[in-house]
Amino acid sequence: MFSWNAAFQDADKNTNQVRANAPKMAYFFPHPASFVRGNLAEHKERYICNWLVSRLAWITCLLASDASPVPLRSWHDFLNLIPATFASSHSGRQLQASADIFGPSFIKTTHEEPSEVQFQDLTLNLASLGTLNRTTKGKILWDLYEHNF
Repeated sequence: MFSWNAAFQDADKNTNQVRANAPKMAYFFPHPASFVRGNLAEHKERYICNWLVSRLAWITCLLASDASPVPLRSWHDFLNLIPATFASSHSGRQLQASADIFGPSFIKTTHEEPSEVQFQDLTLNLASLGTLNRTTKGKILWDLYEHNF
């Protein structure tokens, strides 16, 4: 796109402006790249499942409060939570960090997994997320890109 190319041409690429104490990257929504990294399909499915279950609650939370952006590591910890082992076996330190950011009540309610979730005009069965077609996965990722923009 011409406008993007022109903007990048005008960007100051001087590395002297980078500072060690610069704020860490943080997002109001998880970064879409988190959903495609890694080799384990189970890991990617858990991220998508946890995001779809919590998506509407998180958007509502953002609209209802003055929430701050969430560091990428905390998004990873939150999306990697396994609902069945939430209370017993997850690392206490990671769980506490996520709970401090998202709030324990938000984490608990979003990990009481329903069998289906609504995403845009689709009803998705959580048990069969591994069979989602590329178009549906693309819609989910595009939705995240739009929210992060």
